[in-house]
Amino acid sequence: MDVFIDVSERVFNKQAKKLGLGVNVLKAVAIVESMGHGFLDYTPIKPKILFEGHVFYRLLTKAGYDTVEIAKRYPTICFKAYTRSHYRGGNEEFIRLKTAMTIDYDIALESASWGMFQIMGFNYALCGFKDVKTYVNSNYNGADNHFMNFCAFIKNRGLIKFLKDKDFSKFARYYNGVGYKSNKYDDKMRDAYESLEAG
Repeated sequence: MDVFIDVSERVFNKQAKKLGLGVNVLKAVAIVESMGHGFLDYTPIKPKILFEGHVFYRLLTKAGYDTVEIAKRYPTICFKAYTRSHYRGGNEEFIRLKTAMTIDYDIALESASWGMFQIMGFNYALCGFKDVKTYVNSNYNGADNHFMNFCAFIKNRGLIKFLKDKDFSKFARYYNGVGYKSNKYDDKMRDAYESLEAG
């Protein structure tokens, strides 16, 4: 599986057994839901991230910050409505994150999506971590960690039952949201699974 060159077969097999799934079911989902590689320039130095300014705005508001004022001062990292216009990609996302960290360190980390599966930092508990810093650190320590975080996340979201039934439509509905059909996530998973089974 070239797309998963960074995830060890041992970890695929271990997680499949732990979750009670066929390994090809888990691989099919991972192929569709991942970015292929979880690190910048395919090197295990910095994990891929996207900083989400609308999430930063929401979490800062919830924490009692004056987000109207912060948004005026930092319009590209703190804004009310979702937009793709402020994405910079690659290492530039870390520059945006670093600016946000000067406002609130933990909330900034929670407002970025991390690694191969781009799981938001605020989901750290669903990935099995006690705090966001520990979750973020795990994303610096190899693609196997990205994959194990993903497995914990889908388990704790209650999505494993759909995969046991190979119900990719229901899995995609709850994992990707209502727009899953327009992106054909379920069809892509089904196709990937059938290809893996065929060898």
